[in-house]
Amino acid sequence: MLSLYANQLTTIKDIHLGFTGGNLRELNLGNNELTDLPDELASLAPTLKVLWLDDNLLKTLPKSILELGSLSALRLSRNALEVLPAQIRQLRSLEVLALDSNQLEALPESVNDLPLLRTLNVRQNRLAALPDLGALAALQTLAASSNRLAAAPPGLECLQKLEHLYFNRNQCVLGHSPQTARVGAWALLF
Repeated sequence: MLSLYANQLTTIKDIHLGFTGGNLRELNLGNNELTDLPDELASLAPTLKVLWLDDNLLKTLPKSILELGSLSALRLSRNALEVLPAQIRQLRSLEVLALDSNQLEALPESVNDLPLLRTLNVRQNRLAALPDLGALAALQTLAASSNRLAAAPPGLECLQKLEHLYFNRNQCVLGHSPQTARVGAWALLF
């Protein structure tokens, strides 16, 4: 584990990450002033499992992140992300994706291509709708509070492992529909 949390970093280009001997499993770059990441970050792909980038100044997802195919947790909370690229599907080992408190207006359909995803946190964005999430068979927690959602996303009825659904502070009213038929089995927090 390497933590560079709260160091007022604007770049990590001058930090030699190879000193870990290729065994770095967790990197915490949270609470800095990063606007991008260097391509060299991709050299951590074989071992890096957890990447913390909360509380930075990222407006776009750095391309080097998309090379980190072993990531199981990616935390991008409280940045300024406006778009999540469709290439997020390349991170097929992701179990946790935290995108809360950004400026996202949409999620790509390719989120459905993350077969191990257990937690999707998109709270406090500008989302008016969510894509069909029905292929996320492992999803246990969907946190979508404080957006502009007017309806439940399609595919909810397929999420057999869903335990926690957070939709409070939206414009959404979940009436009886195929998407909400399992509502009694969920811990719905509106």
